[in-house]
Amino acid sequence: MKSAVAQEKRRGRPEGSKNRHRELPATIHPDQRLTVAEMAALSGKSKSFFLTNLSLARTGRKHTTMPPVSKIGRHLLCRAADFFQWLEGKQLDVA
Repeated sequence: MKSAVAQEKRRGRPEGSKNRHRELPATIHPDQRLTVAEMAALSGKSKSFFLTNLSLARTGRKHTTMPPVSKIGRHLLCRAADFFQWLEGKQLDVA
């Protein structure tokens, strides 16, 4: 049987834990770039939803509307204004 101290440590991560999620800012500027994790948190969808569907939409294997993203290094970023328009269901003109 595990000790009470060991069980207490498993219940919650310490304050300085590396795996805690970054909190979203209170206000988001329209030109701010959002990461996949931030888009997932704001929309209520999972990160894998964005990563999988963006990949399938780019290769033409799935016809879906996704927010316009740009790839910088290993990061997929989307302008906040474009992301919120996509959430509202407005069609975006992507050049």
